[in-house]
Amino acid sequence: MTKKNALLIIIGALILAILIGATILIKTMFGEQEKKNPTVDKNVTPSYDRDGTEIYSVNSFVYEGLTIKNSNSEYTIRKKDSTYFFEGKENVPLLPATAKALFECVLSLKNESTVTMNAERMSDYGLESPQATITVLKNKGENDVLLLGDKTPDGGGYYLCKNGEKAVYVVSTYFGDRVLKTRTDFYVTDLSINFDTANLQRLEISRTSGFDLLLRYGTDAELASGKYESTMLLEKPFAVGANNDNARAAVSDISHLEAVKVICDEITDENLEKFGFKDPVKVVVEANVDISQSSAGDYLNDIYDQTVTSEKLVRVSSTYYIGSTDGRDTYVMYGDRKVVYAVDKDVFAFLDKDIDYYCQSLVSIKYLKDLKEINISFDGKTYTVKTWTETDSNKNTIYKASYQNAPREGTDIQALYKLIVGVVQYGLAESPGTDPLLKITLKGNNGSTQLIEFLPYEGGLYAFCRTDGNGTFRVLTSQLDKIKEATLQFVNGKTVTIE
Repeated sequence: MTKKNALLIIIGALILAILIGATILIKTMFGEQEKKNPTVDKNVTPSYDRDGTEIYSVNSFVYEGLTIKNSNSEYTIRKKDSTYFFEGKENVPLLPATAKALFECVLSLKNESTVTMNAERMSDYGLESPQATITVLKNKGENDVLLLGDKTPDGGGYYLCKNGEKAVYVVSTYFGDRVLKTRTDFYVTDLSINFDTANLQRLEISRTSGFDLLLRYGTDAELASGKYESTMLLEKPFAVGANNDNARAAVSDISHLEAVKVICDEITDENLEKFGFKDPVKVVVEANVDISQSSAGDYLNDIYDQTVTSEKLVRVSSTYYIGSTDGRDTYVMYGDRKVVYAVDKDVFAFLDKDIDYYCQSLVSIKYLKDLKEINISFDGKTYTVKTWTETDSNKNTIYKASYQNAPREGTDIQALYKLIVGVVQYGLAESPGTDPLLKITLKGNNGSTQLIEFLPYEGGLYAFCRTDGNGTFRVLTSQLDKIKEATLQFVNGKTVTIE
């Protein structure tokens, strides 16, 4: 190797070493700059290793709550005993786990990473106009304020600083998303205490216009009277037996009701009018719940008490105020909560039902064995039939009857009475204001009396019927004709053949 070649090799090696050193120096310089200010280039996605250093804490003995102010709302959460609540909305229950997480999120706040301890421009991190201001309330009045800025470019966290300080940290999205929620995101959406519809005790519907409908469970005396086909009675707007199945169907959704969403909690005159609460329909539902059982119907029992080992019925009540309907949403207010919810419009579709939907279908359901006398009046005459029962040697019930002290066949009184109790109502109607064309008075062994009156209507398929002066229903005129014809057969000692 010549001296010239050796010299060239040495020179080349020196140049290569210089280039490598310069490259390392440049990378080091720019790397430090990028590390100090990871958001200078918004197109660069920084990668943070989880630090987990505690950057803020508050002693639980002085901690009283949080005030959150974000672009959506402002609210203060506090705690009393084991219950969390928002100031000014104390009667609105909060989701327990979600409210607890918010209340405790500052007890020991850890970072994902530290961005810088001396930021030059807080605006680079969205901290000059923060997305959320978190005020930590202390009982000594020395409150702390935390500011939540932009989301990091990689979406893995939010920038945060303490008010008045230059240190910038990255905190988790869990923390950031939590303090960016609206107040209503924390509200419970349950709108009932679950119950079995078979234990319905009361359904009341009222409007400011004066319309009232009241369905209730009958008293022992009322149910023993034999006037009603089921255990529920219609008390308003008139007294009549109720249709149990329809009453229970009406409250089937209410028995385990949950709102689709929360609409608003600012109950202003403007919002009341906007959502139809200037003249709301009031609905009250009451039911019995056995607190010894873990379930109520097909759902969890909200008031289950495992210490109670035998049946113990507790009356629960829910009150609803029904506003307007928009699409599938019906607006509802529940109890004393100052909140507007939305439920599916089918939940309260029963409000559009006619009254006769709730009435028993049969005009009378008294049992023949419970009667001692039947008076049937038409065409200016009254026919009085005596009836009773006896028991044969095989303990079978034998029906007996007489007219003007003359005995009649038991099968004939059964056939006549079958026509009477077989009268079915076909809907509510206005009274024609005419005198009855047929009256039937049923007198019970227990001293009860029931008067059924059939009122004429000029022409047409229907006559009208009312029981004990209450309500007026459509009935088929052909049913009345059969009762009159069968009555004449009976009193004349003939076999009742009418069906």
